[in-house]
Amino acid sequence: MLFSRPRPAGLGPETSVADLFSAFAASEPDEALYRHNLQAVSDRLIAHHKLPLSPEDREGIERVYRVFFERGFAVRFSPTYADLMTATDGAGVFRSYLASESNLAFLRELENQNLVIPVVGDFAGPKAIRRIATYLKAHGATVGAFYLSNVEQYLQDGKWAAFCRNVATLPLDASSTFIRSTSGRGNTFGPGFVSSLGSMAAETRNCPAP
Repeated sequence: MLFSRPRPAGLGPETSVADLFSAFAASEPDEALYRHNLQAVSDRLIAHHKLPLSPEDREGIERVYRVFFERGFAVRFSPTYADLMTATDGAGVFRSYLASESNLAFLRELENQNLVIPVVGDFAGPKAIRRIATYLKAHGATVGAFYLSNVEQYLQDGKWAAFCRNVATLPLDASSTFIRSTSGRGNTFGPGFVSSLGSMAAETRNCPAP
């Protein structure tokens, strides 16, 4: 559905993630399937989840979905979607949500319960992170992980301090973890693409004053 390609024959629950992407790489994108899937996405969001999408929201969804249709796995140059989904940990074990049927079932169940919530906001702004902090505290929840990717490289010129103060408002404990993705080639991704971990509580304990 993501890439609007007909499903190749011979795939099943035990198909490895590497074989999955190899099979779909040989399947050509289909315009009619794309249109059918786009309508299914709209119906799911509006009819099932009852989200009040504006015309601009729907245009944005179509624009982004079109990129996946036209570019396929190379929705970004590097790492590609296939690179990310077939990446392994230090022991050579596949870890993506497509790595196993159980991984996919876990994420699917979260989606089915509407528990994967996209939030658009500025990490250094006054609303997004702080509103999440308020919600989590009201529900007695603690942040387990915060995936930063390489966003910190864009939080320079005083923005990192504001981001730090925002994160400090989140309900944290000793296990709350930053997950970062970086490369050995400056600010670009490619060979050497790695993830690193950091303690959220420790790193935001002494945020610079505004």
